[in-house]
Amino acid sequence: MYGRNAAKDYIKYGVVKNAEGINEHKRTASEMAVETFSKAEIDFANSQKQEITEGNDAWHWARKYTEVSKIEKLREHVGLDKWSHNYKLASRNVHSDYFEMKCLYAMREAKSDMLLVGQSNSGLTEPAHYTAISLAQIISIFLTAYIEDESTKLDYKDSLLFMKVIDNYVEEVGEAFLSVEKAK
Repeated sequence: MYGRNAAKDYIKYGVVKNAEGINEHKRTASEMAVETFSKAEIDFANSQKQEITEGNDAWHWARKYTEVSKIEKLREHVGLDKWSHNYKLASRNVHSDYFEMKCLYAMREAKSDMLLVGQSNSGLTEPAHYTAISLAQIISIFLTAYIEDESTKLDYKDSLLFMKVIDNYVEEVGEAFLSVEKAK
């Protein structure tokens, strides 16, 4: 959507976050009784951050393109806000939270309350399909990253064919998991 400069700034943002992580590690290393980064490594990371952000602690890669930096607003800006519910639902299972027994995936089929132990196929259909969709989106972006670059030696005619094959695969993944879910 915003081209190579946005992609480069996104990579630079990773360098900035890395520097922040190094500083956080240094700050907590003695309390955690772990060895931290050397002064040279810390200074190098901080100099990279300083160069990228020009000293602006509020610098964010997306702000100059979209005027926003929060993930919720970025999803909305690029038209992916329809996935917000699923993202929040997945995040809830990663981050600490209270769950009632009836809201756990495996309880969908349960006839009564029980304690869940071991593996379950419950709740795999949507995450599997969404994973396939996400991979297809990433691959499509990769396959077309330089499509308008006339100096590239790559032939992009095949990329469109591969993207169609991947799109068909995404549908097959969704249908396969749905059929397994219905077979229970």
